[in-house]
Amino acid sequence: MIEVTSRLKQKSTHALWLPFSRPGDLEAESGPVVIERGEGVWLWDTEGKRYLDGVGALEAMALGHGRKELAEVAYRQMQQLAFLDVFRYASKSAIGLAEMLLQIGPCNMARVFFAPGGSEAVETALKLAFQYHYLRGEPQRRKVICRQGAYHGVTFGAMNCDGRYHATRNDIYLGECCSVENLTGWRCS
Repeated sequence: MIEVTSRLKQKSTHALWLPFSRPGDLEAESGPVVIERGEGVWLWDTEGKRYLDGVGALEAMALGHGRKELAEVAYRQMQQLAFLDVFRYASKSAIGLAEMLLQIGPCNMARVFFAPGGSEAVETALKLAFQYHYLRGEPQRRKVICRQGAYHGVTFGAMNCDGRYHATRNDIYLGECCSVENLTGWRCS
């Protein structure tokens, strides 16, 4: 485990650039909250303050932090095969998980595509949708409809699916974006 230095305890952000942060935020005295540990749905910062992890680390921790049984399964898997890129190889674990997902997923699902993270999953979905329409002779069908204030990732294409909410400080979008009202009114400010 990496020891938290006094510099980190002071919330210095000179080494870490967080997505969607403004350049001035990097030098701000308060800086980001620095999380030290998690247990179940709770997180603790370096000052000992407790937070409810209401978004499950952007849904990556939906089963909670500090789950011993999950750590043991991961440990056994990593002893056998720690990582395998999906560009050229398959593994028994990946094939087994894909088969299980096909059994519990929609009836017309034929294959499973694994991506390393949410941003790449969104990028892949965009590419598949654009290619589908291109092969049908409709290459102009490239409009993305998204919910205002939605978050889909930090990659170029995924940013175009966020209703231009999270990255409004620049003009690097692919083209016209059509956003629709967020239906969860309690989230609006």
